[in-house]
Amino acid sequence: MTFTQQCTEILRWMAVYCPHPALRTALFRKCGVRIGQKVVINFGVNIILPMTEKGVKKGNIVIGDRVAIATGAVIVGQSDPNFSVLSSLYPEDNRPIEICDDVWIGANAVILPGVTIGEQAVIAAGAVVNRDVPPSTVYAGVPAVKIKDIPKIEKV
Repeated sequence: MTFTQQCTEILRWMAVYCPHPALRTALFRKCGVRIGQKVVINFGVNIILPMTEKGVKKGNIVIGDRVAIATGAVIVGQSDPNFSVLSSLYPEDNRPIEICDDVWIGANAVILPGVTIGEQAVIAAGAVVNRDVPPSTVYAGVPAVKIKDIPKIEKV
């Protein structure tokens, strides 16, 4: 791991456990996560950053405006079996993640690589999201499935 990667990992760890919400958001931004305005990232939210040999793959995780992410949620920007022999079967997955505007992610939800969550969608607590979520829907379960549509709310 390079010095830059080590510094980024320290900043990410600080962000996860930082008690101040505005500082937590600033630290995640410093790590390369693109975060919109009026976003609330609660204590204990873990964003696993996609790393390359040269450092963090910046901008691979995008969080829109007015997004609320509850305590304990995990956004998995990179997943692989590391040094296991399974790496020949399961290559590294660091596809981009996009969380659009006005999304609410419940406590302990997990967002996996390659997922886009549409505007005004709700992800229930404990859900594991492994595929795209359309706008104005509620998804829950493991793996997350559509529970219902919700009315689109016009922005004022």
